[in-house]
Order: sequence, then structure tokens, then C-alpha cells
Amino acid sequence: MGGAERLVTPDRVRVSVSVQTPVKHTAPEALARAAEARRRLLDHVAASLPGVAVSDGRITTRQEQRSVEEERVGRVETRWEVAGYTGLCLIGVEDDAGRAAEIVAGIGAHPDAQRVSPSFEVSPALERRTRDELEREAVRDALERAEGLAAAAGMAVGDVVSIGEHGAPPQYPGGGEPPVYSRMLSADVSADELEETLGELRPEREPRSAEVPVRVALREAGRGGPA
Repeated sequence: MGGAERLVTPDRVRVSVSVQTPVKHTAPEALARAAEARRRLLDHVAASLPGVAVSDGRITTRQEQRSVEEERVGRVETRWEVAGYTGLCLIGVEDDAGRAAEIVAGIGAHPDAQRVSPSFEVSPALERRTRDELEREAVRDALERAEGLAAAAGMAVGDVVSIGEHGAPPQYPGGGEPPVYSRMLSADVSADELEETLGELRPEREPRSAEVPVRVALREAGRGGPA
């Protein structure tokens, strides 16, 4: 069995942007306001962040409640009543990881962006390429181990009999919440100033590993035939 491992830097960033309206009296009004905010935000993304991929979420409403205290004989009771409705929508923006700070800054400075949450991921293409490279390294490691073990027994490695493809599942970093940037961070600064404040928003490297079983024939040391 041979093994290999390395750290891989995610090459894609996915930024989730939430839109939330102030509390409105009716659900239709909240939906209409959310639709307006979504349109403004999408227009802003198209104009300021060319080339990014955008996924547009469904607009929904959430009922908001408030507590009301009522005085009774000898006591005060608290009850809940409907205060109104909030319009909600979630927009996703995706591009190369190197544009993370630019995207977060460009969207975070917009007044309709309530919360901006970037997360990094390894693209399928990079995942496949890394897996192929790790498996080749694992095969070389297995052959080197076999040669060392064979030499210790006074033998030599002959032909490769089989190479398996039973790699270990990919390893991922421990669970954790992605960084979240609220609109408060950018309330009084421009997008350029916010991007400078964020600096280089970099992804953390993630571990990947592979194990490959390799069977080889053994022969007596100094002889060409199999053992």
C-alpha cells in the first residue's frame, strides 16, 4: 500500500448575499420591496463585477412578531402579535478565488446587501487533477516501500502484478463557519476602501490524500526471474 498527501488551495469563491427589507404591513408589500432590492443589487453586480456567475434565489417573506404587555389584575401578561412582514432573498456570486476581496467589497458597499458571506471551495477540475497526481505519487511510494521490504528479506522487486484504485476518501478541514461580513462593515466607506481594508481575502489550504494498493512479484536478488 502506498500513500500520498498534500495541501490544496481552493480555487473558487462563492459569495452568498442576503437581501432583507424593513418590516412592511403586508406580505405582498414586503415581496414587492424585496423584488426591487434584488433588481438593484443584480444590476449593481452586472455593472461592477463583470464575468462573475450569479445564481438568483427565490423571494420569500417572513412573518415578524412583537411582544405586547397587558396589565391584568395583580399581574402583567405578555402576548405576541404580528408586527408585519419582511421580504427575503438570497443571491449567490461565484468566480475565481483571487477575486474574493473584490467581490465582497463591491457587493458589501451596496445598501441592499444585508449580509455578505464568502466561502471557498476546490473546483471539480482541480479536485480531479489533484487526485490523479496523488494516486501516481502513492504508486511510487508503494514501489519504494516494496523495494525496501524486499531488500530486507534478501529479495528484489519484480514485475508489477496489479495496481488497485481503492483510494481513501478525500480529507477536509474541520467544520467551521465561513467568514461573514455584515453591511455595517462598509457603511461609511467606498468599495475601493473596503477592498483595501479586507486586503487579500485568502482561502485556507485543505488536506487531500490518497492510498493505492500495489502488488508486485518478488525474485531472488541478482536474478532476473520471479521468486
